[in-house]
Amino acid sequence: MKKTTLVLPFEDPRAKAFKDLANKTGRKLAFLEVLYPSDEAMDAAELPRDASADAEKAPEAWTRISWKPQSFVSARTALIETETRLGQALDELVIFADPPAGPIGLAEASQAEIEQSVLDWAVAYAQLIHEALKRFLNRDGCSIVLAIKDAARGPLGSMAAGALFGLAEGLLASFASSEMLSGGAAVAKAKSPPEKTVPFRFMAMRDESDSSEAVARQVLRMLDEDLRDSGKLQRFTGRSGFFSR
Repeated sequence: MKKTTLVLPFEDPRAKAFKDLANKTGRKLAFLEVLYPSDEAMDAAELPRDASADAEKAPEAWTRISWKPQSFVSARTALIETETRLGQALDELVIFADPPAGPIGLAEASQAEIEQSVLDWAVAYAQLIHEALKRFLNRDGCSIVLAIKDAARGPLGSMAAGALFGLAEGLLASFASSEMLSGGAAVAKAKSPPEKTVPFRFMAMRDESDSSEAVARQVLRMLDEDLRDSGKLQRFTGRSGFFSR
C-alpha cells in the first residue's frame, strides 16, 4: 500500500521541492496551507501552473488542506480531512518550519504580535505534532520529520525558531531516555503491554543549507532509510556528507 504523507506549509519552497521528489516514490501526498488571521485562503486559480497540471493527472499528488494555527480544533480537523481525502490512515508528517523575521526590535512589536508569535509557532506546531503522535503511537511504520530553517531573525522570529528547536530536542531526548531506539531513530513505547514497542520515528533537522531541493531530498532519505544518529537533532548544510556536526 502507498505511504500517505502530509507536508506543510504548502507555500514553503522546500515543500514544493519535496512534492516533486516524493511523487516519484509513489506516495499519496497532501499539503497543509497555513492560514493566519490576516490571510485569506488562496484561490484555486493561484495554484502554480505545474501544480494544476499535476492535479489533473493525479489528484492525490496535490491535495491542499487548510490549517489555522490559532485553533486547536483545526489541527485535529486537518488530520482527519487528510485521511479522508487520501482514503487511508496517515503514515508520515513532514514539517518545513521557517518562522518569519518579525519586527526588527522587540520595542516595535505590539502585545498582540508577541502573543501571536507564541501561539502560531510554539503552541500551534506542538498541537499539530501532538495530534499526529496520537495517531502514530498505535500503528507501525509511521514517521514525523521536523526540518527547521536556521536563519537570522528578529526577536520574535528567533523566539519562534527557538521554541521549535526546543520542541524537537525535547521530543528526541524524551524518546531516547525513557523509551527505546531502533536503528538510531526514536521509537515510542506502547503503554500496553509494557514490553511491546511501536516503530514510530521522530526525526528533526537544523536546516543550514541554501538549496530547497537538497533539503527535500535529505528529508525523503530520512523517511526511507535508517540513518546513523537520526535520534538526534541533525545539522544539515547541504555540503558533502549531508550531515555536519
